[in-house]
Amino acid sequence: MQLAYLTLGNLKQGLGENTNDKYVIAFAKRTFAEILSCLEPSDFHKADQAILEAIRIQQEIGVKPELARSYVSYTQLLIEKGEEEKALEYLGKAIGMFQKMGMVWDLDQAEQLHRKLRV
Repeated sequence: MQLAYLTLGNLKQGLGENTNDKYVIAFAKRTFAEILSCLEPSDFHKADQAILEAIRIQQEIGVKPELARSYVSYTQLLIEKGEEEKALEYLGKAIGMFQKMGMVWDLDQAEQLHRKLRV
């Protein structure tokens, strides 16, 4: 766990926060949330906080491909929390965005996850 925090700190320092690169900061926060949900699955609050901050930044700077991918990551976190209805809402947003952007591979991955949720 300490390694995950150290890694995030290094990412934030070396890649984004010193240069105000919001794209990199958002990417680091999403990655941190994904790592945290694997290493500490019972600590949803910190992972939830990190992914929602990534989503907020991505909305602010308008990076739709990464925003859609963050919606999928958040979907997976919500599934782990047992919030399937909310997960389906975010996954639906991601699927719609992938369709509009023609992101075939990402769309296929999101649709596979959608099918698993509907079973």
